[in-house]
Amino acid sequence: MPAPNNFNSAFQTQIWTRRIMTMLAKKFIVANLVNREYEGELTANGAIVRVRTLGDVTVSPYVVGTPITIQTLAASDESMQVNTARYFAFEVDDVEQAQSDIRIMDPYAAKGAAALNAQSETLLMEQYAKAHIDNRITGAAAANITTWTTAGIYDAFVDARTRLSKKDVPMEGRWAIVSPDDVALIERSPEFRNAGQLGNATITTGLIGASATEYRRGLVGQLQGFDVYESNYVTTLAGSRYPMFGTRNAITYAAGIFKVEAMRRETQFSDLVRGLMMHGAHVFGETSKQLGYWKVPA
Repeated sequence: MPAPNNFNSAFQTQIWTRRIMTMLAKKFIVANLVNREYEGELTANGAIVRVRTLGDVTVSPYVVGTPITIQTLAASDESMQVNTARYFAFEVDDVEQAQSDIRIMDPYAAKGAAALNAQSETLLMEQYAKAHIDNRITGAAAANITTWTTAGIYDAFVDARTRLSKKDVPMEGRWAIVSPDDVALIERSPEFRNAGQLGNATITTGLIGASATEYRRGLVGQLQGFDVYESNYVTTLAGSRYPMFGTRNAITYAAGIFKVEAMRRETQFSDLVRGLMMHGAHVFGETSKQLGYWKVPA
């Protein structure tokens, strides 16, 4: 009788870490839409990333023969802490390994990646609260929008487009992240049902103003200059939901898996696998102008 595979002896930390990160990257939606340039600075203890925002330069009228005024520029310094730790830990039973006719590493790595992805996407969607005050689209007295319906959702996107443009936010790279229920409202809106060829394309492909060849994970199309993405992690809180819009520079995020290891369980015939991820997200004062949200009924 052949001996069962020894999971623990065959376990290689670097391979597992790389496999989980690869699978995690394939699951990301929000994390693929934000600034991640500081990930290389992470260590096992996390990191404090300091970012300097330069002061504005003033342009003044010049009059011949009069002294000019020299401006002193003051840079502001903000920090981002990457110190939120998340872990996974599970066991693989010897009997399961012996009876398995599949490569046991892949499905467990996929499950670990899915669990970490949920943590990442949830954290990023929670950054809505740091949007610039002018980009917070709400109803009267900060209540839910009452027009987040098939008849009003198109106008809500027009409002979001206008608010970003008033902040001089470039048109390129704008995105909106909404829930599946929100996508249904958009696709039922009269602007698309009565839009001729565009409406027909939306009906047949399920995509908004985009062809099936333009697919990216979570992307459902374009509306008012926004790439519209569908996510199950849109924040819901106290009867309200917070679909979010912005650009890649609006949110800064860093994540890394620093420990993946396997060990033999002492009291069972099984191997234990566990991993540790550090991550953090931040919206800097200047980039908050590139972030906004709609407050809608949950």
